[in-house]
Amino acid sequence: RDARSLAPSASVPVLVHLDHCRDADLVRRALRDGFPSVMFDGSTLGGTENGATTAEITARTTGP
Repeated sequence: RDARSLAPSASVPVLVHLDHCRDADLVRRALRDGFPSVMFDGSTLGGTENGATTAEITARTTGP
């Protein structure tokens, strides 16, 4: 079981966050699967690719 499946039965509020993920496909899957918080790390990409990938992922979010 993953943390998201355990969160509803926790005795305190729980938020699951995908942090510093370098795999853009995994970030996309996390967003699709309902993760409320993700952080894409494009630091290993070139500047243009990093910016384009970050912008594309950001466009998939519903928050600010």
